[in-house]
Amino acid sequence: MNMFHRIGILVGLFLLTVVSTSAASACTAQPTNADGTTITSPAPDQVVTSPFTVQGMYYGSFEGVVPIQILDASGAEILRVNAMNECCILSPYQKQITFSVSAPTPACLVVSRENGKDASLTPLAQIPITLAPVAGLPGTGDAPLLSLPPLLMVALTLVSCGLLLRRRTR
Repeated sequence: MNMFHRIGILVGLFLLTVVSTSAASACTAQPTNADGTTITSPAPDQVVTSPFTVQGMYYGSFEGVVPIQILDASGAEILRVNAMNECCILSPYQKQITFSVSAPTPACLVVSRENGKDASLTPLAQIPITLAPVAGLPGTGDAPLLSLPPLLMVALTLVSCGLLLRRRTR
């Protein structure tokens, strides 16, 4: 192997490491809680475009309110919304969430329990996601490249870089 191919492989491995750790740095995947609270959609580490739907099961909501937060990689709140479900029993919730980002953003989707006395939140379930800007025409939800799994995107990038490097060395 010549030097350019080796450099290409090293750059590819570095990119793979960066992509896999950037999504994981937002939070640890804990999509279920012992009380039955879950996040069933989106899936952990999924790339989502706006709007997307959060759904799952929730137990013990205060007045039927299911608090949902999206936090950035540092833990700062990007947005907070409330879904509704049937109070005091394990029941489904669903909420469509709209957001706006200009670049792919690692985030943490958190479903919490609200304290009725002081409105403080106790996290019950969380998953890492990546918020992605919508590509294509506004309102179409057409994001063909961003909807590919991150590993496939890295593989396509590596193949493209390898082909370019090979052409330049000939």
